[in-house]
Amino acid sequence: MLATTSPLAHRCLILAVLAFTSAAAADGQRAPTPSAINAVIDRGVEALRGEVASDQGIGSPGESALVLYALTKGGAGVNDPAIDQLVSQLAFANLYGSYDRACAILALEALDPRGYRDWIHELAAGLVRDQNSKGGWGYPSGEDLSNIQFAAMGLWVAERANFEVPQPTWLDLADRLVDYKFGQGFGYRPGGRSTRTMTAAGGGVASILRSRPGLAKSNSKLGKRLGKYVEDSLRWIDKETDKRGASSLMGGWSYYYLYGLERLGALAGIKMIGDHDWYAEGAELLVRAQKEDGHWPGGTVQTCFAVLFLARATGPVTGGTRPKDRRTPVADSADSPMMLVAAGDTPLRLWIAKWNENRLAHCIWPADSGKGPRVLRVEYLAGQTVLAAVDGSSLVPAGASRFAAQHTFREPGEYKVHARAHIVMPRIDGKGQVQQGRTIVLESPAVAVTIDEAVPDWMRAQRAEQDFVYTKERPTVTASSHHSGGKRLPRRPFNGDLAIDGAMRTPWLAAESDPRPTLTLTFRRKVTLDGLRLYGARSTPYRGGAFRRPLEALVSIDGSDPLRVRMHVDERHAGTLDFPRPRRLREIEIVLASSAPANEYDLTGLAEVQLLHNTQGARRR
Repeated sequence: MLATTSPLAHRCLILAVLAFTSAAAADGQRAPTPSAINAVIDRGVEALRGEVASDQGIGSPGESALVLYALTKGGAGVNDPAIDQLVSQLAFANLYGSYDRACAILALEALDPRGYRDWIHELAAGLVRDQNSKGGWGYPSGEDLSNIQFAAMGLWVAERANFEVPQPTWLDLADRLVDYKFGQGFGYRPGGRSTRTMTAAGGGVASILRSRPGLAKSNSKLGKRLGKYVEDSLRWIDKETDKRGASSLMGGWSYYYLYGLERLGALAGIKMIGDHDWYAEGAELLVRAQKEDGHWPGGTVQTCFAVLFLARATGPVTGGTRPKDRRTPVADSADSPMMLVAAGDTPLRLWIAKWNENRLAHCIWPADSGKGPRVLRVEYLAGQTVLAAVDGSSLVPAGASRFAAQHTFREPGEYKVHARAHIVMPRIDGKGQVQQGRTIVLESPAVAVTIDEAVPDWMRAQRAEQDFVYTKERPTVTASSHHSGGKRLPRRPFNGDLAIDGAMRTPWLAAESDPRPTLTLTFRRKVTLDGLRLYGARSTPYRGGAFRRPLEALVSIDGSDPLRVRMHVDERHAGTLDFPRPRRLREIEIVLASSAPANEYDLTGLAEVQLLHNTQGARRR
């Protein structure tokens, strides 16, 4: 469980021990209908919206990120005022530690993986740095499996936004996971007793590791170990349910456990754990437990966990509902063992819509008629390159599992994508018993997809230019004025220091009454620079033209005659001033001479001033 040193963690899991009554499971009531579940989700979202809008607001940054994630997964749109307010608040927050960063990554990727790609990368890099020498995560001090679970989820989601997690990070985590194993379950601390929450967490982490391209596949021993961890987790949870009785176990489910179970069920790609439909049973409890005001007992965090479970938060990645797309290529034929569907653009979503039982009759286990084959793994490929992989289980048939995944191509163009399924065959032993047989590999026909959008050239160029950004000395910044926030902006000073904090999402904004917005950067001693780059203020969340876009800036070096800098017509790009040769200077004055009208705020300013210094001896392009 979570330690109490983090505000989010304290509220999450001190309250997470609250239990439901067991009446829902005991009275044999049928599982709630999709419409009933959707109505409950809507009430939960409204309750969270009310908290965001209240004077008290939300607590810690991590809790704000969790609320943002729940609202997004619960169906709140990108233009929802609550979404707008939370993203704006997080832009200025100090996201520190595994929970804060991981929850923010989950929320931002769900909201807009392309628009927040750089922010996601920044947060993911922080998670990589915080991994300790043993391969785990803490606050960052200390360590526990709950922190590890969130960190692994954050990095896994960040990969979908094209963040490259170093292979040693995953390998060190795989080695550390061994220490949390206790029998078939997992414990909160190394060597501790197994609990439901941590067994769901450990099985989820093992599923993530097992699905990393090139990790388990390149090390068959590791792959088998991780596969055993997933199956052990499912067996342990099934046995606990049978041992205690469904009514007793359901009554003891906490909200945190339900969310962990949703992750495990989705990551493992299963509908049933033994004889238990984990989603139907959990949904029944949550529908009955919701309060009249839309919250669940325990408050904000428990309400977030309930909404995330009911909305299948991990499900849209590994099998859930999907938005409508302008094109939906399908690969299917009478001879194909499966129907592959591809939808979207950036990212491209892929899933198995159905299994062809006529074609797979020889693969179906006798007890699994009508439930599909037992699928160990589904891989999605473009040519021979594996784009994504999702693990299944040798214990249960695929059923309604969709093995859905996402992939973001780096370049636009046409691609032919197909699916490859690893199917466990049944084998009849000498006593007439059905046993696990060999694994066969079957492939779908290829489907042609057209990618119009990918990581744009200007974003790649911007990343490359980071090598030239001067960071040795931070100058003192003086602004002619600054805006104090409010009117749908965070209530805080948008002062000049925000223009050199390294974050595009935190701008300096001049006061509305300032006739000559000016920013002055002063160094303690002379420094050598090759130029500078000016980014106009932009809103977070991003909306084009929210602020007045600077059209022209006047830049004076040590009191010299001003140099004119024409700003880029696209406010996401920079206006650049290149010196003919490296220049030694002590003071830079930047005046925003003119600006275009705004759509929302009659304010202008700069998101970032990047000082350029070529340390490689080569001219920038």
